[in-house]
Amino acid sequence: MLRMPDRDYYEVLGVPPNATDEQIRRRFRELARKYHPDVNRSPDAEHRFKEITEAYRVLSSPSLRADYDLMRRSAQSARTGTGSATTTPPPRSRPSSQGSTTRQQRPPGASSAYTSARSAEIEAQQLLQSAMLAYARGNLHEAQVLAKRVLRLQRHNAQAYEILGDVYRQERRIEEAIAMFTCALQCNPRSASAQSKLDALLRQRYFYGTEPPRASSASILWARYGQMLGWTVVTMLVLAPWYLALEADGVFQGIGFISRWSGALALLMLTASMLSGALLALGGRIEPIAQVVWWPHRQGLPQARLAVAGLLGVLGLFAFYASAFLYLLIASTQNAFHRTLNRVVGTVVALTIGFVLSYAPAREQVVLFAPNLLWFGVLCGWAFGDSVRAQQGR
Repeated sequence: MLRMPDRDYYEVLGVPPNATDEQIRRRFRELARKYHPDVNRSPDAEHRFKEITEAYRVLSSPSLRADYDLMRRSAQSARTGTGSATTTPPPRSRPSSQGSTTRQQRPPGASSAYTSARSAEIEAQQLLQSAMLAYARGNLHEAQVLAKRVLRLQRHNAQAYEILGDVYRQERRIEEAIAMFTCALQCNPRSASAQSKLDALLRQRYFYGTEPPRASSASILWARYGQMLGWTVVTMLVLAPWYLALEADGVFQGIGFISRWSGALALLMLTASMLSGALLALGGRIEPIAQVVWWPHRQGLPQARLAVAGLLGVLGLFAFYASAFLYLLIASTQNAFHRTLNRVVGTVVALTIGFVLSYAPAREQVVLFAPNLLWFGVLCGWAFGDSVRAQQGR
């Protein structure tokens, strides 16, 4: 049964009593991002987050909000001394909500079903919040799993469908994303965000007058074996200094920190890194470079927390180890690890280890300065792979 809280739920969220559902939802997301215990380390963050979650649970449900508004008005009347003189209950501010009437007329045998429905609603809201945070952190698989669990509890939850649409859009599963945004609009026809995303995908799909061709089984096999062949070539390039027995040839003799590099070594590193970046992009293992390195605003996380990606992209060209350490430091303290950046940085590290082991004449120079060149090559290959995929999508 709903009870009057210690603090006004509208004050907790910082919205007026006549706030719309969209205003309440938007304000909840702002406060949840600010006070979530994984982000906010202050002692009262957990209590504040629970308070915000409870307020949103009540105010986001039409029936619970109607009950709460009635209790709130009664409490205000009692405080002002007018409650005892009132012989009839105050009028409902939300005549369309029948949750309170249903509760009053509910037979005793229905209490267990009523409690079960309330528990399912609370669980769905908590799962939905976790799905939003998972998507904001770039954990698409976790967001997808949590959103599907929400739909098992509430199969008409528009927000869960929208999160699934966002996940499929990031994974470039365009048809499935369109289907999810359509379901979201069927559940909530007034969702402006789902409508704008659906319109953008439809424009993308039909911009050239025809739907993108479906991939045939032969093309899928060719892409799969092409990836295997490509990574085999990368491995051969990394091992080439060893089986070719490369030695310093004086090409970089005037440059102290790479004086013992050979010209062939630099060419092999640049080729292997560019090919690696292209293979990651073409295989769909990483997101487009424009969405990561330049990092526009992602849903659910402040812009300032994500600017480290752009810093890594530029600083990595001159001091890869410093930029990678900075990324790990910020991402670990703010729980903002990004799957694509993890894979790209991991690829550069793996290539560095390979060339260190295969080029004996100047291993210490390779350890210190090769990652800068390898990072540049991966970025170039990444951008090239994105352009090829964009042309294929047309």
